[in-house]
Amino acid sequence: LMISLARDYPASQEAVVRSLVADGELDRAYAAFLEFLGDGDRTTRSVPFDSRFKQVAGAQPFNWRINRSFANIEQRGGLAVSFFGQGRPLIAEQIIKLSPDTYAASFVMEGNLYRGGGSFEWSLQCLDAREPLMTLSVEELTSVPEAQVTTFTVPTENCAYQRLRLSGVAGEFPRTARAVVNEVTVRPVAP
Repeated sequence: LMISLARDYPASQEAVVRSLVADGELDRAYAAFLEFLGDGDRTTRSVPFDSRFKQVAGAQPFNWRINRSFANIEQRGGLAVSFFGQGRPLIAEQIIKLSPDTYAASFVMEGNLYRGGGSFEWSLQCLDAREPLMTLSVEELTSVPEAQVTTFTVPTENCAYQRLRLSGVAGEFPRTARAVVNEVTVRPVAP
């Protein structure tokens, strides 16, 4: 009933998806998320959703949740990040759904990092696990977009949904780290 009502009231769709997630109903929440997408977005969706940070409409947590203290989505696309090199803050995250398989994750980024200053880290973990499936430290960036690629394997049990996360990593000397994330993609590795 709530899903059918939310179709007519788009402002309530995120609340419906979040309440299903909070109740532990991830399959139903994901089905509702897909139901609320427009036909074009449903058929052309990427993993992760809105992989180029174009502000495609879709409910969180299956769309990007951005920590506005450290990042903003730019008008032309991309996630502009400014991290002050202290602590280990969450910058952006999204819950994704991958089947058991081996995948390649690509993070196209550009920016400015200082040796010994703050850096970034991408991680992916099963929702119910403490250990990550994948961790990629980003300690060097160039002034032009460059892909950093890593592979990981999703296990066959207890990992129906995964959390993809970008975090800041404190440096030895707090210096501002700046980056633009142009695209994030996750694809199966060809056999």
